[in-house]
Amino acid sequence: QPIYVTIPATFSQNQRLQIGEDEVGIEALAERTRQLMATRSDKSLFLRADATVTIQDVMTVTDRLKEANVEKVGFITQPITRR
Repeated sequence: QPIYVTIPATFSQNQRLQIGEDEVGIEALAERTRQLMATRSDKSLFLRADATVTIQDVMTVTDRLKEANVEKVGFITQPITRR
């Protein structure tokens, strides 16, 4: 079962995101991710973010994931829709 980390549009205001269905603060992200990864041989996860999230916010989350020894981060995107 893949692990998904989601950065919502409200992240810059409240520093909260989701790991799977659980909401956590950025300060707890590394520890919670470390716990989830402890028994897994595959140390990768998938990151998805709202379109309004800044690159800086994505990098902040990515840095915390590095602290948790995540080896690979896949980015989930949605196709661009034409107007």
